[in-house]
Amino acid sequence: MREQRCFRVARVVRTELLLCVFCLGRVCGWGATHNSTDQTNFVIERSECFDASCAAGTFVDLLLAHRPFESEYALLDLAAREWIQREYSEDDRLEAFAAHPRIGHQGQSRSEAKHDSRSSAWSQGEQRGVSSAANSTLDELALLNEKYYEKFGFVYLICATGKSAEEMLEILRTRVTRTRGEELRTATEEQGKITRLRLVKLLTQLQLGNSVPEKVVSDVVQTNPRL
Repeated sequence: MREQRCFRVARVVRTELLLCVFCLGRVCGWGATHNSTDQTNFVIERSECFDASCAAGTFVDLLLAHRPFESEYALLDLAAREWIQREYSEDDRLEAFAAHPRIGHQGQSRSEAKHDSRSSAWSQGEQRGVSSAANSTLDELALLNEKYYEKFGFVYLICATGKSAEEMLEILRTRVTRTRGEELRTATEEQGKITRLRLVKLLTQLQLGNSVPEKVVSDVVQTNPRL
């Protein structure tokens, strides 16, 4: 009991430290490179930052055009508002969906292979719940993933952070029975959740390095409604 209590306290402290990092972001200069309007850095920034959060070129161009951002929150608010409220074309949305590997699939998607390793690493961390799944679960995931793709023409997309393979399989069983229009809307909403989490990861890594655990980022988002 005492060990569990200490663990909870440590987790809260760790989360609050990260929140402090976000609040001090402008002072620490997180945007010195990535929040620049210098067009000489355009290709580097596009590949290393925003593409890994959402691979839709139109969306990435919009984020880059709005630099410099007043704060981390301004970036996150813009990304959330634009992705959900703006009427992106189906091609834009499919471009974003294609950057994600199938749930349970080992390796990169074709789109991921065109970018840096950041997106691939994030996908693996987000799908951490699949690693301990039973073979029967993985087999059914693979079967329904293929059925889903054949029916809709894009991957089964879900914000996998914090979800087990069994939970994602249960959701897939329902979603594969729906219409393409319904799934386009649902996948768009899930992409929005993923983009939000990944932008938080990006900002966190720019401050603290690439070793920040996936669970910490989730804690930061869940305990701070502004993110």
